Amino acid sequence: MAEIPDVFYYFTTVDSAKDDIKNRHIKISEISKLNDPFEFYCEDFSDERVKNGSLYLKKSVSEKYGIICFSEDWQHPLMWAHYANRSTGICLGFKFQDNLKPRKVKYVKSRTRDTIERINKGQKTKPEDLIKIYSTKFDGWSYEKEYRSLIELDHSDKNENGLYFVEFGTAIKLVEVILGLACNITPSEVQIWLNDYEDHIKISETTISLNEFKIIKKKH
Repeated sequence: MAEIPDVFYYFTTVDSAKDDIKNRHIKISEISKLNDPFEFYCEDFSDERVKNGSLYLKKSVSEKYGIICFSEDWQHPLMWAHYANRSTGICLGFKFQDNLKPRKVKYVKSRTRDTIERINKGQKTKPEDLIKIYSTKFDGWSYEKEYRSLIELDHSDKNENGLYFVEFGTAIKLVEVILGLACNITPSEVQIWLNDYEDHIKISETTISLNEFKIIKKKH
């Protein structure tokens, strides 16, 4: 069994990172607005029942839940390019209580049909059915090394712009702030954002590796 990471990484823009740090919260993504058109559609749609079941399940779950996406790998250049505004953004590192740790995404090369078929046959739905569907993605996304948390929207905060957030503090702890290669914010500026935090939060600047396709931390 693969080892669960100690720290989970969240890529974002400078403005969003500043807001997250100052307000001690993290944005929940609405399922209908995620960037993968196959979210919740890991099943083979050749059977109309399977297709209809998947469409219904995604719609009903989207009304009650949102997702926060993390990665176990902060060093992949594509993660910085795609989710941290072309490396101008910031990566936040979080630790979770054991019972709250995000679930590892399983990457597959082809679509399955067993779960939804069982549902359509009238068999009782189990929690693992939903877990499998929301944590299964096409293998093409495997570079993300994603972990994800399914969050009830009713238990989150909604701002004036209709965005959902979950607070972090004790159960979810911010432990690290990593600045992108092209980030125009200095560690001193980030430290000001962190002034009200009691625990020490590590701040790192980045550069490119000399011999690998990896982002690494600068040595001071």
